[in-house]
Amino acid sequence: MQTADYARAIMGQLVTFHRIPNDVEQAVAARVSRQQVIYDATRRFALLSVCLVACSPHRLRPGYPCPGPSQSVQRSVLLRDE
Repeated sequence: MQTADYARAIMGQLVTFHRIPNDVEQAVAARVSRQQVIYDATRRFALLSVCLVACSPHRLRPGYPCPGPSQSVQRSVLLRDE
């Protein structure tokens, strides 16, 4: 589950790092489209929010926030109570 901004930031870094063709906008659109199922009111999900992927090992301690503004926005969007 990712916001479009978060997916764009991560995929943009991959394009630069791996020097691969830049199809970030198409990839973001596909990823966001696939996760539309989470907004289906007939389904129910339990979410576990763990900050391990984006945090380097020296940051893995209780109470230390995950880095990056797009990740903060992503968490607030995904964990909102509707």
